[in-house]
Amino acid sequence: MKPDGANTILKYEEIEEYVRAVIETRLKESQLQYQAIKRGIAKIIPKSLLNIMTSKELEIWVCGKNIIDVELLSRHTKYSGEYEVEHPVMKMFWRMMNEMLESDRQKFIKFCWGQERIPPNDASFSAQNVRMMIKMAPKTETQEQMDMKLPTADTCFFNLTMPVYSSFEIMLKKVMQAIYMDNVSMNAEEAQVGED
Repeated sequence: MKPDGANTILKYEEIEEYVRAVIETRLKESQLQYQAIKRGIAKIIPKSLLNIMTSKELEIWVCGKNIIDVELLSRHTKYSGEYEVEHPVMKMFWRMMNEMLESDRQKFIKFCWGQERIPPNDASFSAQNVRMMIKMAPKTETQEQMDMKLPTADTCFFNLTMPVYSSFEIMLKKVMQAIYMDNVSMNAEEAQVGED
């Protein structure tokens, strides 16, 4: 904070000066990083808007909605195989999505896509070329075997492979099991940090 400060003995009467210097140093020590963040945000949001928007509005513009809009997601969902919006399993799926707790919807999106948010509106979905794809799991010999399967996801592509479940209750149980079982990170190494 001052030349040769590390080798200077602090006297009691200099304590106020020292505290002021510490506060000033702390406030200025990250200026380069703040400026870099500001330049980065300005590439997404025009600088003129930054002065008139709230922090919550900025968060939505940069990160997307923290609340999963099921209707918005359904508009940007494609289907593969025999699945289509009127298929009985897809009707159960959208019922489940509407009835889930918000925290579970976020876990579900993280399970399918690696993040807990979706784009905030139709234009953002289109601009980012994002869609959720729901694929039918390969059929098994028996319904009992199918009901034992968990859904899977191709996280990088926002694809969900959904078994043809026989009931809403089984679907809900298996989806919840999947999203709570393996939903920490896209990076398997993260689970091993600190285990050595």
